[in-house]
Amino acid sequence: MAEPHPSSGRIRFGAFEADLASQELFKDGQRIPLANQSFIALAALLERPGQLVTREELRRRIWPDNRVVEFDQGLNAVINRLREAMGTAPGGESLIETLPRRGYRLAGTLSSGPSVGPRNRTVIFGLTMIFALAAGLAAVPAWGIVTLLNGLVAHALGVAAAVLYVLLLAPFSLFARCWTAVDFALLARLLEQYAPGLTRMRRWTANLGVHFSA
Repeated sequence: MAEPHPSSGRIRFGAFEADLASQELFKDGQRIPLANQSFIALAALLERPGQLVTREELRRRIWPDNRVVEFDQGLNAVINRLREAMGTAPGGESLIETLPRRGYRLAGTLSSGPSVGPRNRTVIFGLTMIFALAAGLAAVPAWGIVTLLNGLVAHALGVAAAVLYVLLLAPFSLFARCWTAVDFALLARLLEQYAPGLTRMRRWTANLGVHFSA
């Protein structure tokens, strides 16, 4: 397995990403709080992924001035905090393996380079779709594109005409159908029946001084 050089930049392993310059640990783009000593232990494990890092090597990295009273307890606490921050692998096993009385080993593979978070994945997907659409259009002859555009315009005009008919013309059409359904013969008979009464009402109201226009 080709190992990246973790002396600079960022190192990715699984869902995690370690920024060695700022000594920060990320998971799926989200920063995970991690104590400085635990990150130093992680950086030492990242230098040799899948290989043993002895307890003595970790002691020299974490406490270079030998200022540690209980080395075993102190190192165990550092590794435990690192394990709590990282959690377990999808299968439930720890990402940091213990080799009893010898040291620790980081499970998994590494990759170097810029991370690809959820937002970056969305951008990449969008650009991929745009390039695919552009490539598809480039493969279509010019007359084919014109035909496609004409079809889209005709479809849009058809939809607009349907909406205009529903909003403006349909009510008038309904009124016209109702008007043609009127029984004019019945209407004439009703007028003949009530015409004398209407004439007498006009005369009576005229006597009262109320006049109706013709």
